[in-house]
Amino acid sequence: MIRYSFIIPHSNSTELLDRLLASIPKRSDIETIVVPDTNGRGGGWARNQGLKQAQGEWLLFPDDDDFYEQGFIDVLDSYADNDKLEVVFFGFRMINAETKAEEYIQQAAYISNFNNSDEARTNVCFRINTPWCKMVRRSFLERYNIKFEETLVGNDRFFSLMVATFLNIFDVEQTVLYNYVHYKASQTNRAWTRQKLRDYLGVTIRSNKLFNYLELDAFERSLPSLWLEALRTGGFKRMVQLSLCALKERRYLQQTANDYIKHIQVNDPENVSHKK
Repeated sequence: MIRYSFIIPHSNSTELLDRLLASIPKRSDIETIVVPDTNGRGGGWARNQGLKQAQGEWLLFPDDDDFYEQGFIDVLDSYADNDKLEVVFFGFRMINAETKAEEYIQQAAYISNFNNSDEARTNVCFRINTPWCKMVRRSFLERYNIKFEETLVGNDRFFSLMVATFLNIFDVEQTVLYNYVHYKASQTNRAWTRQKLRDYLGVTIRSNKLFNYLELDAFERSLPSLWLEALRTGGFKRMVQLSLCALKERRYLQQTANDYIKHIQVNDPENVSHKK
């Protein structure tokens, strides 16, 4: 019986992938599924291919340029036999790839400072939009038909928000088990094509629609902040590109704005009222 499936989208160096694989124990109840993104279709597409192959009771989604802490699997083993749990969040640190120094990241603080209050539980569920610090039960994803968006930017946000929306029983392990290595030339920070700009706008608008529907308005991101971030990360040129994209793609953005809500209504309409 396979207990854990590690689904790994691969688009970086083989050396970094080898580092990740070396950090995952070789056990008969562990499978690693590496999906090369040879066609540049993005991590969401690669992870969805892995979901089709996975046999494990629990699923984990590391990036191919990160790695786990020694002994992490022993900690996860202490949760794996709990049949009621749907998700386990676990601690992580962000490491600067150049300096090797640990850097502050707010999402990690939501876990390290977790105190089981209503506010803390909501923050962990809805503010942590990365999949690699979660261990998710496969049957939970299958029940609610949760997959990754196959976009070039923000493809894991839909996954994280759908997990948070349908999630009822979870636990938080505050011990650091994962090392997120931050590269300046990451997929998010590389030159943006028109498709990436459209994906960037789309996932933000869809997320805001969901937060509004769940009466979590404080979690919405103001659209002007997107233009400020574009200016900060790509200069005036990127800000202009984003503006042009918003004008040209407004019909597409309007059509996809209700995608998250439709997914909830189709897969579990009763859960909508429960969450609200």
